[in-house]
Amino acid sequence: FSAATFHPHQADVTIKYFVQTERYEQLRDHAISWAVVEPTIRALRWEAEELLVLLAKRIRLFKFMTGRIEGDTISLTDLENPALAYNEWRTFLPAVVRNRALACDENSLVYFLRHTQLIPRQCIVSGNEVWEAFRKSKTTYITGKTVRYGIDSAERINSLDVLNAFSVFYPNADRMCEAILRGMDVVTTQDKILGSLDFKNDKRLSEYDEGSFIRLLCVSGIVGRKRENKRTDDLSIYDTALFECERDGTIQFSSREELVVHPMFQKFIGADRFAERTAHRPKAGMPKAGRGAIWFEKIKFVEQGIAPNA
Repeated sequence: FSAATFHPHQADVTIKYFVQTERYEQLRDHAISWAVVEPTIRALRWEAEELLVLLAKRIRLFKFMTGRIEGDTISLTDLENPALAYNEWRTFLPAVVRNRALACDENSLVYFLRHTQLIPRQCIVSGNEVWEAFRKSKTTYITGKTVRYGIDSAERINSLDVLNAFSVFYPNADRMCEAILRGMDVVTTQDKILGSLDFKNDKRLSEYDEGSFIRLLCVSGIVGRKRENKRTDDLSIYDTALFECERDGTIQFSSREELVVHPMFQKFIGADRFAERTAHRPKAGMPKAGRGAIWFEKIKFVEQGIAPNA
């Protein structure tokens, strides 16, 4: 928020107020002049390339601190280049991870980022969990299976982190979502979700109505609006979706439009990631389109010289 601009001694001074997403949700309920405030609001979002650079720098720094790089100093400036940052990623992690839901190999970085909301702290947690999975394994290098095990562990940590942040405004959001949504389809509709719930008799829902429950799923990023994937290349195997955390303002769902559970939350709520896949097969020999395997349009580095399975 740019709250106000003053002119002491002819110099402009603007007061800025930075607020977390969950706090912004609370502010929306206050009766203030939003017509005045709204134009000053700027959302801070990270691009996939920026997260790749961040991860590559941490990998190189880790290798330096553990003696895997010789010398007294290291340089990180070259890693500002996403292509070089990806090369650094590949010195430490495998090229691909086996995606069991799609029955195909998937670029490890794409797999890694798709299971976050493209937030730095979630990426760091995921990286730490991949390393912990490797440390517990009997392998001498990080494999695709190790990455998958680490991401599985990170998903729960990151899901709880998000839902706990919203629990001040949405009571028991973490425990309720984990219990009530268990087993839901990864591709669903608002009608299907609400039709499976009993707001009158289920005590876990005593502080919710249909509107507030759907709002929780939307603002936390558990579900997003499914969008048509018009691609005909290797990326056509993914669903595409729009989540509220990717845009300014709120998303309103119609009762029957298709919604998709975010990959980061699918394991947490026990969604069926091996549900029947759609029959869309644009290319001979390619896997069928995945239900709930989300391709983020913001992950552009694949189209900038880094092949999906490089």
